[in-house]
Amino acid sequence: MIWWFWILIGIGLLAFEAAIPTGLFALFFGISALLVGIISAFGILPASWMQWILFSFFAIIALIALKGPLKGKFNINGDEKAIDSLVGEKGIVVEDVTAGGVGRVEIRGAGWTARSDENFFSKGTRCKVDRVDGLTLWISKE
Repeated sequence: MIWWFWILIGIGLLAFEAAIPTGLFALFFGISALLVGIISAFGILPASWMQWILFSFFAIIALIALKGPLKGKFNINGDEKAIDSLVGEKGIVVEDVTAGGVGRVEIRGAGWTARSDENFFSKGTRCKVDRVDGLTLWISKE
């Protein structure tokens, strides 16, 4: 294949990964296509079958070497540790939370369902997260 075709495929795959989270697979194939395009531009790989083999090789190496570290760095595993780390965070009530009832709070720019045991929180008041129960935050006065 022509070297610039590999570059276009690589850019397309990287754009696809940025637009739609695919678990980083498109990222590795995009990097692999870019590398093959660069190598092909220098005339090192004249045959298409050699380019495809090198493309597969680079994709597998990138997948093995980079997937674990990148998933950990960007918290792609969906670990609940990130949610549990909200304990002690301060937020703002965006929908009234009645005593024993449910409302909404905003913490770190995201909206969360909130509950309170004994206190009433009106919209706009500040609160603190005491504990996390699933995706519900239990809040108290700051």
